[in-house]
Amino acid sequence: MEYDERIMKLCDEIAELVRPVRIIMFSEKKDPAGQLHSFKLCVVVRENDCAKIEQKIYLTLECEVSFDVLVYS
Repeated sequence: MEYDERIMKLCDEIAELVRPVRIIMFSEKKDPAGQLHSFKLCVVVRENDCAKIEQKIYLTLECEVSFDVLVYS
């Protein structure tokens, strides 16, 4: 599967910011023309304070496409 470059860029930025164990894309929505509309990522981390890490991602990183992040330990 080939991912949109904006998704890959955000994943790279998340990897630099929080050093996750794994990043999983579990939802991708496209409009009728096939253009990416939004996506959701699951970020797995070693730390237990998932809410703090999720907040850090939202406050630090930007993407021109709407996205959601769920952080799990």
